Amino acid sequence: PSFSARIDGAAYVLQGKTKPFAVPREAHLDVDIKDINLKHYMTYVPVKPNFLLQSATMDISSRISFVEPEDKTPSIVISGDIALKNVVVDDLKKQNILRLPSFDISIATLEPVLRSLRLSKVVIGNPELTLKRNEEGVFNLTTLIDEKKGTPKPATYKTSGVKEASSVRAKEKAEAERPFDAFVDEFVISGGRCVFYDRGASHPVKLIATDINLKGEGLTTEKN
Repeated sequence: PSFSARIDGAAYVLQGKTKPFAVPREAHLDVDIKDINLKHYMTYVPVKPNFLLQSATMDISSRISFVEPEDKTPSIVISGDIALKNVVVDDLKKQNILRLPSFDISIATLEPVLRSLRLSKVVIGNPELTLKRNEEGVFNLTTLIDEKKGTPKPATYKTSGVKEASSVRAKEKAEAERPFDAFVDEFVISGGRCVFYDRGASHPVKLIATDINLKGEGLTTEKN
């Protein structure tokens, strides 16, 4: 089966393949989405942003695979590429916070059931970040989200199902505490620029760092 459409200017193409009689049984869904305008979806963000997303587009090319071996637990594996382009973020006064021309992520494997993620490569090209510290010593990045609004309410349960509710809470807590293993084979930042304004010092300070290039390999959240 296949599906294609253009929604809000973005091109969506979905193609599915299945092998119901194979051993192991397999099903694949190829997802190809071009030019998603993320600015359109800011109204659905559950918290109040203290910034302006002036522009940002995203491309997704991925495969979602479901494999059901005979004697093993079924698995879901996601792989593919995600590309963010032309990200422009300003504060509410329309002053620069972030310029991100390109942010490319290559997903080798994402296995939600096993809580495992491996990124083969992450490349951030020519980012520009503006940091500010005001007279009270508060950094601008710490105020981008209004924490007073949009905070989800804690779950409530009926008293008639105390045992069931307790079991559900214990299961949710155990799942939340289970570590998510993440691996990054290669991480690259090229051509970065950072501007820092410090108004908390005795005299205002402006620092500029240019040509920032970083590279990391074999990054992981796993404990040694």
